Amino acid sequence: MKPHCMFFDECYSEHYYRMKTVDRFLEDCDALIVIGTALATSFAKRIVQDCVSKEDVPVIEVNLETFCDRGYVAQLLMKSELALPMLF
Repeated sequence: MKPHCMFFDECYSEHYYRMKTVDRFLEDCDALIVIGTALATSFAKRIVQDCVSKEDVPVIEVNLETFCDRGYVAQLLMKSELALPMLF
C-alpha cells in the first residue's frame, strides 16, 4: 500500500495527486486560497504561479510567513485556525 506522499524521482499522477483535475480547475478558477505552505514542491508552486500570472485571479495566502510575493495577492500572516473563521 502506497502512503500518500511523494517518493524520490516519482512523478505526480492523477491517481494519487489529481494533477489533471487541478489543471482543469485552474483554467477558469475565480480565486485561489493558499493555506500553510512554503511552496517547496513543484506542483504546489506551479499552481500558485499559474494563478498569480493571471491578473484577474486573486490569491489569498494564509500563512505564518509569506511565500507569495508577486501578483494580485492578499496576505493574512497568521495561523489558519484564527484567519479562516474571519474569512468565512
